[in-house]
Amino acid sequence: PLRSLIVETLLLAAAAPMLLFATRFPLWMVAVGVVLAAGSAGARRLHGGPLWPRTPADWPLAFWLLIMLPVAIWAAPPPLREQFSWPRSAVVVWNVALFATLVAHAGASRRGLAWCLGGLLLAAQGMALLAPLGMERRNKLWGLGRVYDLLPQPLLGQFAGAEAGFSTNQVAGSLLFVLPLLLVLLVAGHKRRNLLWWALLLCALWMGGVMLLAQSRGGLIGLAAGIVAAALLIWPWGWRVLAALTLAIVVALAFVPSELVETLSDAPGVTTLGGLATVQNFRTLVWAAGQQGLRDFFFTGMGFGTFREVARLLYPLGNIDPGYDIAHAHNFFLQTGLDFGAPGLAAVLAIYVIGVLYLVRLYHAGGSPEFSHAPWLTWRVLAVGFTAALVAQSVYSLFDSVSVGSKPAFLWWGLFALIFAAAQQRAQPDNPPGADNTQPRPG
Repeated sequence: PLRSLIVETLLLAAAAPMLLFATRFPLWMVAVGVVLAAGSAGARRLHGGPLWPRTPADWPLAFWLLIMLPVAIWAAPPPLREQFSWPRSAVVVWNVALFATLVAHAGASRRGLAWCLGGLLLAAQGMALLAPLGMERRNKLWGLGRVYDLLPQPLLGQFAGAEAGFSTNQVAGSLLFVLPLLLVLLVAGHKRRNLLWWALLLCALWMGGVMLLAQSRGGLIGLAAGIVAAALLIWPWGWRVLAALTLAIVVALAFVPSELVETLSDAPGVTTLGGLATVQNFRTLVWAAGQQGLRDFFFTGMGFGTFREVARLLYPLGNIDPGYDIAHAHNFFLQTGLDFGAPGLAAVLAIYVIGVLYLVRLYHAGGSPEFSHAPWLTWRVLAVGFTAALVAQSVYSLFDSVSVGSKPAFLWWGLFALIFAAAQQRAQPDNPPGADNTQPRPG
């Protein structure tokens, strides 16, 4: 019921500060946050829902969270465990509670799906509104650096780990969970515009502007990949375009001049890295350290969130300034393996595979989920939108990382929750459009 969704949302909102910013609170308040997050499941049960809604990814999720997460905490050196692993684990606890709430309600009814989808879009829009108020300055694309001088930045330096401002690459990567989906919704509804469509247009324009302002080349490449993926699913001849583009990219990469590689690099500037500003001299060094770390800590990982410190102690990082915080392995999948070991990485990859299979099922379902305020929204449109977002974020994740323990990672959990919930709900032909008390069948 909608009442249960409201109660769960309030409990999660109350728990959010204590779990997402655990280092700012005493331990007993973090424990209160855990109780509030767990209370969302209790509230759902009191209203007739499940403590844990069944999903097709239950087994890899259980293995990842119940086995590999404790192993990842144990594997961390004690000082780093307190500094990094425990705070990131608190973030994961909150995200898991959010995931369960979204799956339970979005999978139970059309109205629940509409509310959960709207809530995720609204949360991403909130991030897009706040990001320019505290983003680090970048001058990668001509003319955009001047925009920073016009913006008030009261949030600059207010958060630990982001003293120089929010990472522009992290901002762009976070928006990729939602912006491609928004673009697909706009294209699908452009012939039947209503107030909701115009609101989505304003959100997309703002997010697109923030994406440009972030000047993240990895983010822009990911966005382009998501748009291409959507086009392929909409227009059959798009597969030919994809083949031509892939061939052109391969040829270009084979003969790209070093000057262009330096221009396209997302690595920090010359001053920061002591004269090294190319992909070859920054990312490849970090990737090499990450790959060696995954080989050395194959089963347990280095410890949740500890790569930034352990890598400097064990592996050569060339002339990268010792004072520069490399933060992560600059590849989501590699970073996941470093955090949770190869078994944890395998579990996460299994979640991706299951998500893709359910997107295929949703795409071939066709039909309309019968949203009264969005009559143009069909199951196929949702499948295309979710796929575009997943492709965009996955391509970005090859060059950078919105890590599992980072605060924006709730969008990762939200995207997969909606994918599983929508596909499972569509598999229930007897589920009436307005029902609120029908629980999704097990995957």
